[in-house]
Amino acid sequence: MSREMEYEVGIASQDPAALENGSQLGKLSALTCPECRGPLWEIHDGDLVRFRCRSGHAFSADSMSEGQDVALDDALWYAYNTLLERALTADRLARDSAARDRTAIASRFAEHAREARRRAASIRRVIMDDKGDPSTAEEQVLEERTDRASDVAS
Repeated sequence: MSREMEYEVGIASQDPAALENGSQLGKLSALTCPECRGPLWEIHDGDLVRFRCRSGHAFSADSMSEGQDVALDDALWYAYNTLLERALTADRLARDSAARDRTAIASRFAEHAREARRRAASIRRVIMDDKGDPSTAEEQVLEERTDRASDVAS
């Protein structure tokens, strides 16, 4: 077994010595592991390029590309959902502020909700890659809530 393969087996089996000496696998790349976000070593094995992180995740060039696609998709959906939650929170704060006759604050929260919803729609268009109408029933309900909160604040 080659020295590099011994290190890879050690990393895969979580051997502390191998984990500490991961730099002996190959050169440290500027890439991060799509699964754990740790640093990746680039390993040239003949004509093949492989990647391995210190946690033991391993990737061929193709699986690395697929892993990055999945990680990006997950991040975009996370951002989309976070922005929708921000819109809901801002809607609630706008309604509460309007109920207390704090119209300036209510107006500001209503604007935050509109902006969060606009940004969420932009991200959804990227996710859907222009495959159709990016609006959903949920977004339409959120839009109506923002409009109502804005009307109350005005």
